[in-house]
Amino acid sequence: SWEPVSGRDTYVGEYSTSATGPWTQFYIGRKSGVTATGLVSATMYWFRFRAVGTAGPGPWSDITQHRAT
Repeated sequence: SWEPVSGRDTYVGEYSTSATGPWTQFYIGRKSGVTATGLVSATMYWFRFRAVGTAGPGPWSDITQHRAT
């Protein structure tokens, strides 16, 4: 989950098995939190998110990593 971004109403989430990509979009929606499903257990994934509003997309978040369980 993340803090909502003022002026932005949609969020995009992507994951990768490498810190440099390629990236796979797994979420687009209005919630400020999401659970990724269908990942391979014991595999390390990198995630990034950004907010989108009428002015267009914001910058990507810092990348965070997590091992799927």
